[in-house]
Amino acid sequence: MTRLFATVLMASALLTAPAWAQSGSPKPSRQDQTFVNRFTAANMAEIDLGKMAQSKAADAEVKDFGRRMVEEHGQAGDQLKQLAQDHALKQPGRVDRKHRDTHNRLDKLSGAAFDRAYIDNQIQDHQAAAQILQKEIDQGSLAALKDFAGATLPTVNAHLDQARQISARIAGQTPQTSEMPDATQNQPRQ
Repeated sequence: MTRLFATVLMASALLTAPAWAQSGSPKPSRQDQTFVNRFTAANMAEIDLGKMAQSKAADAEVKDFGRRMVEEHGQAGDQLKQLAQDHALKQPGRVDRKHRDTHNRLDKLSGAAFDRAYIDNQIQDHQAAAQILQKEIDQGSLAALKDFAGATLPTVNAHLDQARQISARIAGQTPQTSEMPDATQNQPRQ
């Protein structure tokens, strides 16, 4: 009877232990927790501001960009939530003060003024998100989070490029891209 109880106790402990304990992978580092905190807050803000853009923007492309942010950041948020749960990492329940302040500032604007401010914010936030992801790729200890960051970074860079293009169109300029220039572009003609 004691042996059966010990076996049941051990089995239940294994079933409820975090994934990192079962797989032998490293325990989450401080960097991993910082990444989850920062990226979760930024992601929630993108969804919140994307919904705002869908209702307040004057420009159809800005509205569509907002819709894309809600959809794609929602998917990334769901994936990160599962990874955080699998590795016993806590996620913040709301956006941070910086993003709340941004929400409040944008909420007071409408039309073309909103469009410009929202897109400018998207450029800044996606640059910051790319840095957060790159830091996890470089310094994180959990392979699953590093893989998530590596898979998410191209999407964040695509969002950044699209925001730059929209900003340039609104301002009547040529946009920068987050991609490196083609090496053949700088070669002398023969």
